[in-house]
Amino acid sequence: MREYRVSMFAPFEKHFSLFGEGTALPALDEAAAAPTNAIEQLTTIPETYEKPLGGYAEAQMKTGLIVLPIDQYVQRRYRLEADHGLLVYNLQKLGIAEKGGLQKRDIITSVANKRVDSREMFTYVLNNAYVAEMESIPVTVLRGGQELPLTLKFEKKK
Repeated sequence: MREYRVSMFAPFEKHFSLFGEGTALPALDEAAAAPTNAIEQLTTIPETYEKPLGGYAEAQMKTGLIVLPIDQYVQRRYRLEADHGLLVYNLQKLGIAEKGGLQKRDIITSVANKRVDSREMFTYVLNNAYVAEMESIPVTVLRGGQELPLTLKFEKKK
């Protein structure tokens, strides 16, 4: 579960509050703040797991996709509204990602119904989906403020 911080001045709010002396902001209800869609948020990546697609560099070559994790710098540099996900920085022509419908400046928010916020999580989820014999891996992207479901189709080597 993600930690939500109401204010950076939380320790001082009892004494110095905008709502009057001795009062604090109302507590944030975690049940109300939790996302209600079917996207699962993973918290940890195991140190060892099966990597048929390899690490990030190999997965990047096999998908034909270069991504940037969205942080404050990337948000400002590319004037993005999204605060999480991976920005599609570059695509290889006729690569799996381009054939699947991804475009430059798309924001990948989930892969195989799992939220991705880092290159490591992206690689982990791709490898797990590949191990699970998924020939087509669902990817959710933000394009123009709208969520689009796309599919990456891998050819399995027999």
